[in-house]
Amino acid sequence: MSFKLITPKSDFLATVQTEIPGDKGKGQKVTFSVRFKRLSMLEYEALIERINDKDKDGNRTAKDQDLIDELLTGFGDDLFDDNGNPLEFTPDNVAALCDIFPIRPAIVTAFFDGYARAKAKN
Repeated sequence: MSFKLITPKSDFLATVQTEIPGDKGKGQKVTFSVRFKRLSMLEYEALIERINDKDKDGNRTAKDQDLIDELLTGFGDDLFDDNGNPLEFTPDNVAALCDIFPIRPAIVTAFFDGYARAKAKN
């Protein structure tokens, strides 16, 4: 039995799934993909420590938008603008996307789901 140490890609594609509130209580299910920075084990553990850190009032100090700004590296080819063109990965487009409730927490969940699936497979 052998083992070959390989260097993983610097980012990974993850699926974001959520439901956007709609008229008369009917939500719109949305699914799209985004790219995240791949973290080393030490970076991941430090991120978890930061997330678990609380201020004097017991509130998380790491906000979802801070995590997105740090970890999001791109959009998948299934996310489009109003004209049907692939959405360009820019700070303005990230902000516009994250302003739609509940996209921001869904993106953060997709990041951690990606790591949870990888951990479960090992």
